[in-house]
Amino acid sequence: LTLIEIMCAMTPCMRLYSWLGQNLLNMISNNPYREWILTYSDEGFDNLAKSLENLIDEYNESYDFDKINYLYRKAMELELDFFNAHSSFS
Repeated sequence: LTLIEIMCAMTPCMRLYSWLGQNLLNMISNNPYREWILTYSDEGFDNLAKSLENLIDEYNESYDFDKINYLYRKAMELELDFFNAHSSFS
C-alpha cells in the first residue's frame, strides 16, 4: 500500500474512536472502559485525527481516487462489522 492509501484506511477508525470517546465521556464513573474512553475522548487524539485528515487533504502526489475511496469505505465496513460482532446493533 502507498502512504495515501494507509492514511485513508486509518482515518475512519481514528475519527470513529474520537467520536465514541467524546460521546461516552460522561459515562466514565465506575466504567471498566474508563481508560479507553479517556484516551479517545482526549483533545490530543482528536487533533491527531484532524492532522491525518489534513495530511490527506494536502497530499500532492498522484493516486488512484477510486482505490482510496474503496479503502476508506472498507475500513468503515470493518469497523461496523467489529461492533456488530459483539452487539445487537444490526
